[in-house]
Amino acid sequence: MDHQTTKHGTSMLRRSFKAPVARLFAAFADPEARMHWATPSDDISLRYVAADFSVGGLDVAECGGAFEFTLRSRYLDIRPEARIVMVEEMVTEAEGLLGVSLISVELMAAGDGSDLVVTTQTAGV
Repeated sequence: MDHQTTKHGTSMLRRSFKAPVARLFAAFADPEARMHWATPSDDISLRYVAADFSVGGLDVAECGGAFEFTLRSRYLDIRPEARIVMVEEMVTEAEGLLGVSLISVELMAAGDGSDLVVTTQTAGV
């Protein structure tokens, strides 16, 4: 079969920070903090209309700018100061579902700071 209707991809981001793991974890747990660092670009605004950072909880973020979309994130696993696993849907009013991602965030102490590893596995439609 040479017809593919879904695009798959995996990306991994690794960063080291001069901050303790607790501070990094707090930046993920707090929707106000996420609004400042989690926007996909400087041209897009991010506003949470629902935020439930708990296992089974749902975040809903409206993203505006030249391209408007909604992100719905469901938390599957949260281990304080260690790991966050979530599923994220990207939808638009006009086109519906654009893609789904499985995202894992790993936080590890490293000397005086911490290491962060974010792995995203995406299925785009």
